[in-house]
Amino acid sequence: MENDLISKRRFYGATKWTLVEEDVISLIQADMDLPVSPAILEAIQTRAEHPTFGYTDRGIEYQQAFADWLNRKHKYQVETHNIALSTGVMYSISAAIQLLSEPGDGVLYVEPTYPPFRDMVLKNGRECQVSDLVLKDSWTYDFLDLESKIKENTKILLLCNPHNPTGKVLNDEEVKEIARIAEKHNLYVVVDEIHADFVFDKPHLPLMNASEYMLNHTIACVSVSKTFNVAGLKVSACIIKNKELMERFRHYAATVGIHSINLFGLAVLKPALYESDAWLESVKNLIIENRNRVVSFIQEHNLPLSTSIEDGTYFMWIDFSKVNEPGLNKTMRDKARIAFSDGIDFGQNFENYQRLVLVSPPEIIQEFLERLLDFMKKSKLI
Repeated sequence: MENDLISKRRFYGATKWTLVEEDVISLIQADMDLPVSPAILEAIQTRAEHPTFGYTDRGIEYQQAFADWLNRKHKYQVETHNIALSTGVMYSISAAIQLLSEPGDGVLYVEPTYPPFRDMVLKNGRECQVSDLVLKDSWTYDFLDLESKIKENTKILLLCNPHNPTGKVLNDEEVKEIARIAEKHNLYVVVDEIHADFVFDKPHLPLMNASEYMLNHTIACVSVSKTFNVAGLKVSACIIKNKELMERFRHYAATVGIHSINLFGLAVLKPALYESDAWLESVKNLIIENRNRVVSFIQEHNLPLSTSIEDGTYFMWIDFSKVNEPGLNKTMRDKARIAFSDGIDFGQNFENYQRLVLVSPPEIIQEFLERLLDFMKKSKLI
């Protein structure tokens, strides 16, 4: 595999590529093997030309940029005082868990789940309470099961919408049901909405807008990192409409230091959120192209794999249960020289799944698939 951008990514320490051997095609981490938008690159270069990199003011214009984007794209109906800048979504989620619960309290979430969710709950000394998504025509919440998992010590409902890894996007009925459950059981809702800009066939519905209760009991975490491929710059935001809760969050964020933003992160916010719409649309078109490529390849070669085409994210959550090969993730890495994210890391009941990330050039996706096919033929799995 020869690709100049990927070679340079490996040289500069991109973890997606340094976590695997040099000849392995890695589609494991949620970042893009694509250049950033021209506006972002120009902003970085312009700022780098100024030869001082000291403390930098976090002016109100940065919250305004987030507010303008969120209102324009997703109808959040937020103002600058509803937005707190943060170094990253997971740091914000950790802060929210500490702020809204005590050690030993329960945090309820669904599996499969982004693995750091589980880690963050455990590392903060809280109890993991889990309900599984179920696959019908598409992935869906089992609300009866979800509500049955709520205990006296449950304080937080921790969600990801659009959902990592399945790509599920909550519809209006589901949002209202989550709001009903949260209010009935007096839960705070902490929601990771980092993939909100990658919704394709329906609108993204902000959970906090579902009801008056949700407006006052929701912390929504958003970022430019996934949308504009700038995760290394460490800049995100929390949306909190409850004034008292926002004051508590700002105070806590300051005590743990997650309110201080990298100056290059600040430099890219406005060019990303005001000048990169066309670039983002081209990326979304690439995701759809790559998704269709994978589906067509599976069908054309009669591979014993299945996947549900959902409305969001740049992931594919692929069912390998018909392959019946123990340790398949490692075997594919060792023999096919391809790397998926292993389903078992997303939940104990999902060992037969593999997650694929679609934001690489089409030729990389195609070679990945060809290696998968060759491996399955040689291993007599088809």
